[in-house]
Amino acid sequence: MRIHGGPPTIVYPRSAKVDRQRLVPPAGLSQNPESASPHPDWQGVAEIRPALHRPTHAGLQKMGIPWDALMPSRDLASVPEGSLWEVIAMSDPDVETRDPGGGGHRAREQLLDATLLTERQVMLAGISTAVLVGGDGPPIVLLHGPGEFAFTWLRVVPELVKTNRVIVPDLPGHGASLLGEAPLDADRVLAWLGELMEQTCASPAYLVGHLLGGAIGTRFAIAHSEKLRGLVLVDTFGLCRLRPSPLFTLTMINFLARPTAGSRDRFFRHCFVDMNRLQDQLGPLWQPLMTYALERANSADQKAALRSMMPEFGWRAIPEKELAKISAPTTLIWGRHDRQTRLAVAQQASLRYAWPLHIIEDAADDPAFEQPEAVLRAFSVARSLGR
Repeated sequence: MRIHGGPPTIVYPRSAKVDRQRLVPPAGLSQNPESASPHPDWQGVAEIRPALHRPTHAGLQKMGIPWDALMPSRDLASVPEGSLWEVIAMSDPDVETRDPGGGGHRAREQLLDATLLTERQVMLAGISTAVLVGGDGPPIVLLHGPGEFAFTWLRVVPELVKTNRVIVPDLPGHGASLLGEAPLDADRVLAWLGELMEQTCASPAYLVGHLLGGAIGTRFAIAHSEKLRGLVLVDTFGLCRLRPSPLFTLTMINFLARPTAGSRDRFFRHCFVDMNRLQDQLGPLWQPLMTYALERANSADQKAALRSMMPEFGWRAIPEKELAKISAPTTLIWGRHDRQTRLAVAQQASLRYAWPLHIIEDAADDPAFEQPEAVLRAFSVARSLGR
């Protein structure tokens, strides 16, 4: 444990072995090892610009997502030259567009069978919402990130249900949740969360939010801290303006604009520290997760939900004076190698608001998926601080 003149910062040790997954260019494309920088901010070349004008990225305009909201044009030259082959491959019309794993419905059934939870469909703020529930004890609500679904919490759920009533919804427009007819603005999303807690939690809950789910949870806590036993923010959005690393942004945009098995896998490599290791650990559950992620990425509801929810919750920083209103005990959990919101953002928030910070080694922006044991230990500490 490290003390920085205020709240504790707890660092969870790394795993014994990590494959850093050096990207090897395909035949016919060279990689200059001297140009690739290990520094997270990257060092610049300008050759990346032509690739951004390929037709693939026109799909982003159809989704209504402004490029410059994620990465200003001045950053386009800050992708390492050694990664140019990857961006070129994004726009290759021969990239496979079919996922070999089968249909999304079957994949969801496989994932549900692997959990200890029961699925129910409830109406919340006019939105038909899929909710996974199970266990007994103090309620804990888990909110996933953008483009994800409830099953992304599956590696921590089996332990949590031993001590808690666990409630895991699909966010509006995600997973098996629909959008409804009214606009999906901030007020409606917060009303949706309020009704979820009223209908599923017999007492004040621990609210855990990841990425977009963290920003939603934070906004809810600002207005309704009295309804929470505690707030846990996992690599959350909302503490600063969202500005992912350039290469993360490029692969994400390609996946959003043209979801295929290839673009999905290239993007996911930047979401995890070691995707090969994760695939080995998940075994037969890996393919259903990948299949369902791809199926949902192609769904009109999820695309519409992202168009609405990211501008409302994801891109902008919540004002400091608003964050200071949170009175519920709040804990930060952060992957050391988060490429969307840097660890320094969490460290600054920890000092400013006296929120304990748990740093998870060998994890990027989804530590509950990559390092579930460490995150469960952090959850345990957070629950001990609850009221």
